[in-house]
Amino acid sequence: MKNICQIVKLPLDGLIVNDLCTTGNGRIFFGADDNLFELEYFCKGWFGTGGSCRKTNHSKRLLNYLVPVLQIFYAKDTVFQLAIDDSRHLLYVLMKSGCIQLFDLGVDGRSIQTFGALYREHIEHMARESCNVQPELFHELVALTPVPLGQSVNVNLIVTTSKGVRVFISCLASPLFGVEPSSLVHQQQLLRASAMRVLHIRFPPETPATVPHLLNIYAAHRDPWSVNIHSGESPTNSLLHADGRARARRAGHVPNCWAHSSACFAVGHRFVEHCVQLRIRGNVWKIVHSRPQRRTPKEHHRPTAAASSARENALAGPPPNDDYPLAIEQLQNPVEKFHVITSKGIYVFRALFPVLELFRRCLAQPRRSGTPKQFPGNWPPPCHRLKLCVMALGVLCSDQTSRPGVSLVSIHN
Repeated sequence: MKNICQIVKLPLDGLIVNDLCTTGNGRIFFGADDNLFELEYFCKGWFGTGGSCRKTNHSKRLLNYLVPVLQIFYAKDTVFQLAIDDSRHLLYVLMKSGCIQLFDLGVDGRSIQTFGALYREHIEHMARESCNVQPELFHELVALTPVPLGQSVNVNLIVTTSKGVRVFISCLASPLFGVEPSSLVHQQQLLRASAMRVLHIRFPPETPATVPHLLNIYAAHRDPWSVNIHSGESPTNSLLHADGRARARRAGHVPNCWAHSSACFAVGHRFVEHCVQLRIRGNVWKIVHSRPQRRTPKEHHRPTAAASSARENALAGPPPNDDYPLAIEQLQNPVEKFHVITSKGIYVFRALFPVLELFRRCLAQPRRSGTPKQFPGNWPPPCHRLKLCVMALGVLCSDQTSRPGVSLVSIHN
């Protein structure tokens, strides 16, 4: 096997790397101590020699090194998590103290400059003014999950606290109304950060918002449709919140798993979530999301000159927006899997997206002859009759294998 890339080494000079993230155009960032570093690598060094690399500190300026006495005016902190939003070219840094730093990577994603910071105390103050909640709910920020541009134009970031509270943050001073995400892909100037403000606060279900509870969330994982947050400090009390945006928690002595999903209502204008109770044993160690390869619709067309040169222009700038609308993409990928690794074993959960797949499963349930079809008590979901007709049409036109008679049942229902 040919070695197509040259290996380079970079001395860290005693730094302890806490987190590392990469961008779509090949930039590498890592956090060490209280600083944000970038690993810059070059194919050729001086005088045409082999590749080289170096680390650049974006948190401190040259003045901090020339005048070390300035360090006494800064409180010692530690980088906890790095998060990249490739759709807007923004970099978020979560510090151990709860400070969220924002770095703007520029319109093309090739530069970097510090924008500002949002402190935990500020989030707590805004939450108490709007919801009148106790400060214990915002005592510790544990996870940052960027929201891609394809999901929301105005919501940039979701911050999760150790008590299961989700804080939705926008980096725009004024919201953009009536704008499709696809039209903003090549208008990055409109998406530049101009403020950091709280848009919405969502509390865990079945928990009074004013009473601190026993949740102990410490990590989060997010895919284009879901976030998985899990806690592994209790050997018998592990709860997974796949909240569609998803989360795992510890509560009481009930070893259950709560799954919340908003994927079935992703097209609507309200934030609605499904909830189901599952059972998990042991301490949750890791949650891995497995998403099947996207199936592209069959198209019959001849390649154009622009299509033939798309590969050559891929390196010149941001790639074109080839993503389909969310409603169509969900039909192409109806099933996703979550592998939950615990101290007692590995659990595999199947997430059925969207309502169409749930509708198909309900139609496939056996029934007695001469009796009407019995759906679950919470079915049909709160959606328009036209959407139910569209779901039935989707079952009729689907090429997926299912039980005989499902298509006929969909016509009558």
